[in-house]
Amino acid sequence: MSFFAHSRHFLAAAVLLLAIQAHADHVKVFLLGGQSNMVGNFTLSSELPAALQDPQADVLYYPGALTTLRPGFGLEFGPEVSFGRSVADAFPAETFCLIQRAVNGSSLLVSWNPATGTSYAAFRTRVESGLAALTAAGHSYEIVGMLWTQGEAEAANGTNSSPTSAAATARISLSSSVGFPAARPAFRPTA
Repeated sequence: MSFFAHSRHFLAAAVLLLAIQAHADHVKVFLLGGQSNMVGNFTLSSELPAALQDPQADVLYYPGALTTLRPGFGLEFGPEVSFGRSVADAFPAETFCLIQRAVNGSSLLVSWNPATGTSYAAFRTRVESGLAALTAAGHSYEIVGMLWTQGEAEAANGTNSSPTSAAATARISLSSSVGFPAARPAFRPTA
């Protein structure tokens, strides 16, 4: 092959690489975990304001596959829909991705225990898969926060909802173990 033929292949490859990099974004990632309130039990998409019922093309979402944020991959949704819209509207120059894994009826102290919990293991796998999907799509990323929404059953139990409980220690351990060591949970007791 001649020098000019090699040059054309090199030039074509360089243009393709630049096109891919121009489309790739640096993505700010929020991890969303929790129990039934994060799953969104009994919240129907039809009850959302019209502006939140459509897919949000400016917010990436990873519930198991990389897509755009939209309410209800079934009929129900959690706080991800309004949170994603709020963050994207507050910082329109940024690209965000929400990686979510929540489990109904799971115990923070047992199921979400970083050493032995099955919900925790599934959450870690979801986070790793979501970050890999972002990389495969050509994006760089940084984890900027983690949201935890507790379920009603454990939230109502005073031993698991106070900032000094063993559950609070588990929350800090959970967020630290997924790469967000500066985690400082905020507690808002339910009435």
